[in-house]
Amino acid sequence: ISVYAPIARYAHPSHRVGVVGIGGLGHLAVRLLRASGCEVVAVVRDEAQAHAALQLGAHRSVLSSASTEDLRRAGGLDLLLVTTTAALPWSGLIGMLAPQGRVHLLAMACDAMPLVPAELIPRALTISSSPLGRPDEVLQMLNFCARHGIAPQVEHLPMRRLNDALEMLEQGSTRYRIMLTPDLD
Repeated sequence: ISVYAPIARYAHPSHRVGVVGIGGLGHLAVRLLRASGCEVVAVVRDEAQAHAALQLGAHRSVLSSASTEDLRRAGGLDLLLVTTTAALPWSGLIGMLAPQGRVHLLAMACDAMPLVPAELIPRALTISSSPLGRPDEVLQMLNFCARHGIAPQVEHLPMRRLNDALEMLEQGSTRYRIMLTPDLD
């Protein structure tokens, strides 16, 4: 619901939407946006993530390590969903937005986000965030996901592999959610 709610509120079928971070939240964002009729641009950290984003339904991808100018050229986005806590090139990402575009934060990044009014005000950009959605949006989301066959990709690990699961999370090697199951041995 944390991903669906801002999509339902701010994305329209004619919109170009960027997704920063193709992990637990981002992989769902790509699928939800594609099913909503949006053009989806995945902002990824490497070529493996770019390939995965395209398989999930992104129309194209751009590396977050690209120059600020390359990020701006890849832009024209109406909405940019930030689903990662990684350090980000904020100036380049904000440069990807079209006039009256919106950055919506879904992850609590550890780094400060530099706000430069001269980058925001002339183009009437908006920055927003939300932790969850309303109960009515949960029902809408469940109906939408059922209609479009959207579900998270989950790796199941037995509880005895808890330390492995934590290591996978730290290394960013999960695809895309981990569910610990009871040890049946």
